[in-house]
Amino acid sequence: MIPEEAGAPPLLSDQMTISSSWIPALEGNGPESIQAFREFLTTIDFEKLAHIAAVIRGVGRASPEINPKIYQRGALNVIFEILFLDGVSWVARISLPQATCYPESTRPPDAFLRERKFISKSEVDTQKYVRENTSIPVPEIFHADLSYDGGGVGAPYILMEGIQGKKLRAEFAKLPLDVQEKVYRQVARVVIELSNLTFPRIGLLRANKENVVEPSEWYDGFGLRHPPCRSSASYYKRIYGLYRARTLSSTDRDEKALAWMWDRCSVHIRGTLGPHGPFPLCHGDLWSGNFLWDDELNLVAVIDWTNTMAMPWEFSAMIPEFYLNQSEEVQIARQRFENILKTEEMKVGRVRRVSDLFSSPCLQILCLIKDVHFSVRDASHVVPRLISLMPGVDDVKFVNHISPKYIERCTLYRHTRTWYSYKDNFPPSEKEKEACQ
Repeated sequence: MIPEEAGAPPLLSDQMTISSSWIPALEGNGPESIQAFREFLTTIDFEKLAHIAAVIRGVGRASPEINPKIYQRGALNVIFEILFLDGVSWVARISLPQATCYPESTRPPDAFLRERKFISKSEVDTQKYVRENTSIPVPEIFHADLSYDGGGVGAPYILMEGIQGKKLRAEFAKLPLDVQEKVYRQVARVVIELSNLTFPRIGLLRANKENVVEPSEWYDGFGLRHPPCRSSASYYKRIYGLYRARTLSSTDRDEKALAWMWDRCSVHIRGTLGPHGPFPLCHGDLWSGNFLWDDELNLVAVIDWTNTMAMPWEFSAMIPEFYLNQSEEVQIARQRFENILKTEEMKVGRVRRVSDLFSSPCLQILCLIKDVHFSVRDASHVVPRLISLMPGVDDVKFVNHISPKYIERCTLYRHTRTWYSYKDNFPPSEKEKEACQ
């Protein structure tokens, strides 16, 4: 998140063209990723990409300009601005190969490409569906070539509308009080409209042969492909039940304990909130960085629809910025957003209300366990908080039978950042014990 700077506008970063406000380019998360990314860029035929954009727009030989040195890189894609001679801007979003994203992965690169192609096709269909069925401002997609080499460009790509908008300079939960209501009300309307788009099954949206959009197969965080689910219980079992099953043959007792804990949390969620649909469409990453605004804080675009799926009902309320930080400031902001969301839902006569979920501890649990790719040590940091969010669930202590003193070791790590695995000499020093009290 871009920090507030002295003398700068209070909330929005300045920009003239779309790319002028982009932060300095991130190349990767380590030497191998950076090197792979640099090599990847040399394989992209930007001249061909510009020519294709000109043909699609119908401007003939007046090819637009693409500056290959100015880009924004995300975890799985890199975007470039396409600037036409008349000042119109498009965006080219190019898929990154596995070596640039996960250089340490032993997964076959072709399997990674197949997953990305499937998800990208879903994203194209989803953005079109949301544009046609809601008033949510979504960038228009003009063209996509998701073949492995992008039809000669060098990688799969999507050409879409460029949006003259700006990101907030603070997270939703940390906005100044005088603008919270205006921003929250618009975000609430996005949440409501998405939750109105419901389906009988859980899965990525894809247009079928009759061009009807429906839930299809989906991928979990391990790259496994699953069929559409008819209940949230089935979905959670495929995520956390399989995660636990993968650890059964592990010799790492802490890994087994963590997987058991995540699975137990998912059982608690579905037992509390229920397993049945219909299932609302949920944005894959509903955080402040995926909302663009004009100078008057009017919403102009919601972006990055990767992994947007029909999901269990509770995911419709999952805005992590209101849950992961437990400061008083964030809790007050969450309550304020909940009240605004409730008011907006009452205006449209909603019976099943997303706002009813915000006060449920299950939403905090869900935000904490959503990612199953943390290291055992890092993920164990949230175990004490998870236990506190399930006060009536006594069987969580069973985790200590899987890995001795696991809860105590997690509590120590949360307070002191000193990690003891089940192999280490434990108990802690007196000083460390005092820090936990």
